[in-house]
Amino acid sequence: VYLFGGVLRDMALLGRRGFASDVDLVVEGDWSHLVSYLEKLKATKNKFGGYRLHIGEWSVDIWQARDTWAIKEGFVNYENVASLIDTTVLNWDAILMNWRTQELIHRPRYFEELLERRMDIVLIENPNPLGMAVRVFRHLSMKDARKITVAATKYLATSAKRYGVINIRNAELRSYG
Repeated sequence: VYLFGGVLRDMALLGRRGFASDVDLVVEGDWSHLVSYLEKLKATKNKFGGYRLHIGEWSVDIWQARDTWAIKEGFVNYENVASLIDTTVLNWDAILMNWRTQELIHRPRYFEELLERRMDIVLIENPNPLGMAVRVFRHLSMKDARKITVAATKYLATSAKRYGVINIRNAELRSYG
């Protein structure tokens, strides 16, 4: 079992109080036993094949590592669980922590980029392009990005041109209120 992405990023950037999202877990190995257990716990299946549980104040999304969207769609080849760091849109999300050993798996300059607040794009393809554009704009402003790569700038410019300010604003209001 691995913690993935935002929970690790936000705890590193902002501490416990700064984390206000869902917890993403990925599982490597036999998924069938876990699925039956999750169903007994009344976890709901999402449209991408993962499951969502509500535990206290937390929403927890659980995925089989080989079945994440970018891998299933062929954008990233699965070699092992470390392949997941190539499936995120933002570099700040490209981190895993082994639940048992607490070993971190990340891109080579992950912590330097995080400390510099340097935002970059890892993988443009995703199942919700407008929603992801909103998320990247939010990260730019709300996670205090201080540096932004050419790739991230192009992504944001393309998204702004493609969707327009009104659509992006409306999508943000629908998602974040």
